[in-house]
Amino acid sequence: MPAAAVCCNGWSNFESALKHHSPQAAQKLSNYIRSRLAETDYPRYRSRGWTIGSGMVESSAKQLVGLRLKGPGMHWSRAGATALTALRCAHLNGHWHQTWQNLTLTG
Repeated sequence: MPAAAVCCNGWSNFESALKHHSPQAAQKLSNYIRSRLAETDYPRYRSRGWTIGSGMVESSAKQLVGLRLKGPGMHWSRAGATALTALRCAHLNGHWHQTWQNLTLTG
């Protein structure tokens, strides 16, 4: 059962799903989830119109990194990819001029 379905269907379904794991692993995961129940109140999040899921983050990663860094024939060092990603973030967040001004002042 997917984790989101477990959380949305209630704790008893979650505990029954743990039966297929070692008692130690099940207890560790159970303790972790119990300590974060307020963070997994998905019905409340939905009632507030909050997005549940990773789709928006995955889309952002694709737009931020994939479209600029993964073109045909492109190869990047870690430092170059990090620097370009920072500039791409500045552009997408509307901070391009401020970023260049700061680079000019500190560079």
